[in-house]
Amino acid sequence: MEVRIKDEIYSVIFVNHNDHNLFLNGDRCLGVSDYKIKTIFIDESLDPYDIETTLAHELFHCLFYESGIELGYDFHSESSVNFLGLNYLDIIKMFKDAGFIEVYENLYKEF
Repeated sequence: MEVRIKDEIYSVIFVNHNDHNLFLNGDRCLGVSDYKIKTIFIDESLDPYDIETTLAHELFHCLFYESGIELGYDFHSESSVNFLGLNYLDIIKMFKDAGFIEVYENLYKEF
């Protein structure tokens, strides 16, 4: 799977829970974003809900990074990304209710 984040294309790869790419600073993670190779690694053993929220979490990390906000700088923190990853459906619903989704779809039909 590939996803566009700003002007970059990231690959999303589902890997075994013991895969070396899921280890960050000695800790095993559910997902890890590698900004250098534009790849998001997700533990394939997660249940569907955890895959969805972990992927959302990692996508927000990448969005912050591609916006020039590195981890630990300003509001790019694990707690911010956790909040967004767990609440992104509510965020989408708010934008949809406000009419933003239709506006976006009309403006960006070519994408």
